[in-house]
Amino acid sequence: MIALFLEYLLFPLTFLYRFLFWWDKKRTKAVKLDNSIVWSVGNLSVGGTGKTPFTLYLIDLALKNIGLEVYVLSRGYGGNKSNEGMEVLPTSKPENSGDEPYLIKKNYPESRVLIGRNRYQSFEKYATKSESLKFVLLDDGFQHHAILRDHDFVLIDAENGLGNGRVFPSGKLRESEDALSRANTVVFTKVKDVNRYKVNALKDRLEKKYPQLDFFHFHYLPVCFTNLMGQTLSLDEMKYRDVYLFSGIANPESFRDTVKSYCRTILGERIFTDHYNYTETDLANLYSELKSGTVLLCTEKDFVKLTHLQNINKYSGIYYMVMKGSLEEEELFISKLLSKVTVNT
Repeated sequence: MIALFLEYLLFPLTFLYRFLFWWDKKRTKAVKLDNSIVWSVGNLSVGGTGKTPFTLYLIDLALKNIGLEVYVLSRGYGGNKSNEGMEVLPTSKPENSGDEPYLIKKNYPESRVLIGRNRYQSFEKYATKSESLKFVLLDDGFQHHAILRDHDFVLIDAENGLGNGRVFPSGKLRESEDALSRANTVVFTKVKDVNRYKVNALKDRLEKKYPQLDFFHFHYLPVCFTNLMGQTLSLDEMKYRDVYLFSGIANPESFRDTVKSYCRTILGERIFTDHYNYTETDLANLYSELKSGTVLLCTEKDFVKLTHLQNINKYSGIYYMVMKGSLEEEELFISKLLSKVTVNT
């Protein structure tokens, strides 16, 4: 009842939010990146829908299948170099680049990861100056109006869908559902048997309203658990372990729901703000709450921000959940990817 009251109370502010969004789009002239195929990965809703896992998946497919130099353009949210821009290197620090760009570079060092509030300027400054064609992924780019793109992916969380259908702040949408008219592909993320009926119902409705859309289903599942020393616990081994969770991500509920299927008991949880930069004091406090034999567990996005801390070797008991993404329709997706790249070349 309280949530419903707040929705109605905040509803008038949605008009202001939508006006500001419209004005930003109207006054921004989109530019084309030279010698580049640009694909955008984004969403309609506020919060975590799995953009980084899906971006990692696209990078993997691109590197294996299309033979072009792969770039990722990100704002670098949470990084202190976001305003001036930078190229993320294996030796970079996540507090400079932001956690997600650093995570992408860590997983795919052969990709070029560029950050900056002005992504076009970052690309012009750091991209290879040549006539060779480049494959560019625009991270969190659906609402980014400054760069023209050849394809727009919109990710929708299978469990939460489009929420109450309202725009922030009375709902969780960044812009109204009608924005899907400018998209090419909808990818339902975090698809499980228990939420399949929700996905099917929403897909049927969107197919009728937006016939230009393709639809795919993305799974992102644990494969093992790894600590700082590279030691791993298998999924079977974790079933007999108690865990204490900590995370600084947009959707900690999703992390918790995933973990509970693979451990014996979740003894507790500490939630930090999204993109939180951890300190050694934070780790010491977390350790002080642990019972003997308990695994201290976080996401990979959190884990990459721990590795640069001083005395981190003292905390080898911290594990992160290693995940792997896959599409149900991967073969079809790859054929479409190759055909679109061929058309653009």
